[in-house]
Amino acid sequence: RLSDMDEAGILLQMLSCPVGWQGSPEECRSLNDQLWEVQNKYPQRFNGLASIPIGHAEGEIISEIHRSMHKLKLKGLTICAQPGGMPMDDKKLWPIYKAIEDIGAGVFIHPSPIPPGFDALAGYDLHRVIGREFELITAISRVIYGKVLDKFPKIKLVFSHFGGGMANLTERTDPKYKPWYEMRTLPRDYSAYLKMLYFDTAGFVGGMRSFRAAYEIFGAANLLFGSDYPMDFIKGDQIKKYVDNIKSYLPDQDYQKIMADNAKQVFNLD
Repeated sequence: RLSDMDEAGILLQMLSCPVGWQGSPEECRSLNDQLWEVQNKYPQRFNGLASIPIGHAEGEIISEIHRSMHKLKLKGLTICAQPGGMPMDDKKLWPIYKAIEDIGAGVFIHPSPIPPGFDALAGYDLHRVIGREFELITAISRVIYGKVLDKFPKIKLVFSHFGGGMANLTERTDPKYKPWYEMRTLPRDYSAYLKMLYFDTAGFVGGMRSFRAAYEIFGAANLLFGSDYPMDFIKGDQIKKYVDNIKSYLPDQDYQKIMADNAKQVFNLD
């Protein structure tokens, strides 16, 4: 991993693990302890994103948030797009959002390994290829329409995979184009909610079509470089090609935001 990072020109990488997205309290604690060990051994190269056992007792969840952020000094949190099998606007999650907002931790949101509730996607690897992106788009929509961002306006949520390619759907999801729908009741303009969210650049194997759409709709201030390594890329030169393509496409100041500055702000990095 370090060799691939060096080849790609990546100084620091944020680490998360799929075990924690649906993990038990014991699995999350063990995983977070191991992330601390890696972060402590390579403080200039790796930062850990703590897993929290959503779907279990609320006290255990909030306790692990505080332990991982304050005692272990991990740099953020990670959950899946249906945490504990619940939609992201479920009121059972609101005490957890409150704890996260109070701490000021950034939250990285990845699709579930196999998104629940999408039975029509069984076969042909559609659960992974399409279902994960649909789950992300659904999660973003519920965070907006479910007033999560109105209740917790300072929470910092980073949706992976360009938010499932959300940029290409904003003309369908913006209520101003659907004045007769219940989502018309949003207290803010739809574009204001998009500016309250962050999106990483992973999940599309370095595709610049997806990047260009996200850059046009979300802007440089709301994108964080992500590679999905080692799933999307398995060699350092493949990541380097993506980095070089982004650099050649962007003005220098936007490149700096996406590659470093936004992550520093979201995850409170030195």
